[in-house]
Order: sequence, then structure tokens, then C-alpha cells
Amino acid sequence: MISKDITQTLISNGEIQKRIAGIFPDYVMLDNHFRFLSISQNILEATGYSVDELIGTSIGALSSTSDLTKQLEQKLTSGFFEDAQFEINTRSRGTVMYSISGFYLGLVADINGVVMLKMRNIDEINLTYENLESRTTELDRFVYLSAHALRGPLATIKGLVNLAQKCDDKEEMNFLLTQIKTFADRLDEKLHRLIYFAEADKEEESSTVDLTLHYIIAALNTTLREGGADFPVQYECVTKDQAVVLPHGGSILSLLRNIGIFFLQQQKIISNSLLLDVHVGEGATEILIRARGFTLEESLREKLRMINFGYSEILNFPELINCYAAKKIMFKLKGQIQFILAPLAEVVVHITIPRDEK
Repeated sequence: MISKDITQTLISNGEIQKRIAGIFPDYVMLDNHFRFLSISQNILEATGYSVDELIGTSIGALSSTSDLTKQLEQKLTSGFFEDAQFEINTRSRGTVMYSISGFYLGLVADINGVVMLKMRNIDEINLTYENLESRTTELDRFVYLSAHALRGPLATIKGLVNLAQKCDDKEEMNFLLTQIKTFADRLDEKLHRLIYFAEADKEEESSTVDLTLHYIIAALNTTLREGGADFPVQYECVTKDQAVVLPHGGSILSLLRNIGIFFLQQQKIISNSLLLDVHVGEGATEILIRARGFTLEESLREKLRMINFGYSEILNFPELINCYAAKKIMFKLKGQIQFILAPLAEVVVHITIPRDEK
């Protein structure tokens, strides 16, 4: 009777690999000689290797500073180990620090000769933590400044109400009521800005729906035409391939509309224009908006410089509400938006949106 290599049966079984990937998103499967049998996509992307380059080779090839194979063998003496840190080489000669836990698959299944390694990218975790810490700091500042901005009119209203309760003169009462209404309107306006900002990336069209560039251009043209009826804006897209499909097109359209509305609100000269240029690459979509002929006061230009670094001043800078909304949508798309103040009264908005990883 010819014996069957159960290891090869296991590795050729795509369903089992899918199940393992569901349990360990970042995993490596090795044979008993510590050669690659299977490796997760996350690790391939982090190290820059392809499956064909690694399958059948020793895992020791990924470490030039130590004998990784020997160290793994020693740690697996008892059958398993947890959270050992190893520096792994990338294809571009860089390094990635991993925390690795491993065990022989035979401990949990009737399968011998297979080593399972669960790997955690420590560098990626640290970067995620730093980004989260930065976002938390920005959110704390946003909440603090928003509360401060809301308390001003609210405190004034409370003071006016106290005065009204002690007032017997009708004329003075009318004055107090007028003041209460004025500050109530200011408070309502600030709350409206907060609601607009909160809902900026949650509109029905701002979803994951894909749209052609042609559709986005036409829809943006409608927005600019309706909003600039008193002073038309010359609008043009110089991208030739307008049949290209943009992932998350609804969100991109909402983002561009907010930027367009911001420029519509500015003072214009006779010769004004919005020029849109879109480049769709394999890794990202890049959008350039060149705005010319819009009069921006120096104070507003300075605020535009500040918006590149956060969104905390949304209530103090109501004229930038649409820019802040665009920035919030961009954060959801995991991209970057930069407002660049060019000479000759030109503003360039540079947008980079990474492509989804499939």
C-alpha cells in the first residue's frame, strides 16, 4: 500500500486554508523542515514578497541577523511557544518587527509535519496606536473648543433670562427678548454647523457606490451652475478618460461638491475658473483642483493654512465649514487633502485617495 503525504493533501485543500486564514489573518504554515507551505496575504504585502518567491524556501531566508530556523526549532521543543519577537527582512532590504507564536498542528489536529505560526506586525500596531493617539488628541481639542464656543451664547441667554425674570418694564422686556432671540439664533447656527459636519460623510450618495468620472463631472457642474447663478464659474475637467470608474464615487462627489461650494461663497472677479484634473493609478486616485480668480482675504488664507492640520476650529471659522466637511470625508476614505496657497490668488487642492485592497 502506497502511503499518502497528508501534508500535501492539507496544503492543496483550499477550504482548509480559508478556515485557517479566518482564524489567523496573519499566519505562516511550514513543513517540518521549516519551509514555507502557505503564507497569508497580509505578511506578503508587509514583506514585499510574492507567494512563488517563498513557497518551498526556508523561513530562515527572511532573517539575516540570526538563525531563525534554529531559534524556532528550539522554541518548539515543547510543541508550542508564544509572543517571541523576531526581526524579519523585507524584499526591499528593510526590516519589520514581528511577534510570533507557533505550534505544531499535530497538537490540535491529526496532522503531523506542519508548523503553524501566528504573526503580529508590531511596527504596524505601533503606527496604528500613534495614529489613534493623534486622532484622540485632535478629538479632545475639538470637543473642548466646541463646548467653549457653545457656552458663550448659552451663558448670555441664561443671563438675559435672569434679567427678564426681574424685569417689569415692557420696553425693556422687549429689548431683552430681542437679545435672547439673537443669541439663540447664534447658538442654533453653531449647532447647525456641528450637525452638518457630523453628517458630511453620511449622505446617501456618500457611500461605497462606484461612479464614472463622467457622472461626477456632470453632477459637480450642476452644483456649480445652480450655486453660481449670480456669477457663473468657469468649470472644466481636463482628464480625457472620463469613462474611468472611481471606487467610492459617491463620497468623492460629495467631497468635490463641498470644495466647489466653498469657492462659490468667495468674492469672484470676472475671470475665474475651477480646473479639475484626475489621475487614476493602480495604487491611488489623485485629484488636483486649481481655483483661480477668487478673492480670499489674508485672514482666510491663513485659516486655510491651518485647516491642513486639523478640524478643531470648525465653530470659530464658519466660513470653512465646507472645507472641514471635505476633510472629514477624506478621513473616511483614508486619504489626504492639502490646501496649497499658490501665487497670483490661486489655490490648489491636492487630494490623494488610496485604492481599496482586494
